[in-house]
Amino acid sequence: MGKLVNVAGGVVSLFLGLILWILFSVIGGIEEALGNFDPALYAAMVASFLLMILGPVLFWIILPLIGRYRRRRKAAESTALLPLRFCPNCGTELTSEGQFCSRCGVELEQFRRSRSNPSVR
Repeated sequence: MGKLVNVAGGVVSLFLGLILWILFSVIGGIEEALGNFDPALYAAMVASFLLMILGPVLFWIILPLIGRYRRRRKAAESTALLPLRFCPNCGTELTSEGQFCSRCGVELEQFRRSRSNPSVR
């Protein structure tokens, strides 16, 4: 559902900004031809242009990156709480909370510390 909202939000902001920018540009051209151009109309043209450019950037780039960061952070926090069941080096199932793997002999404590503190990675 989130991806659909991001796509729709980007498309709506793109087309709304484009329509407003064209509208204000045409009105501005007519006003300038008549000799009474309003600076507020120029500000509206700039605002609509920014909506046309920055809306899709927000919906298609920034919000998905924030969502991905939150999902990764949540996954890292949830896996940090689980006990170490397999050796990260050789994949052997660990039968106890020992300090070393019974098959390859790698020290398991360093992996437990890195799992409990994701910023160390």
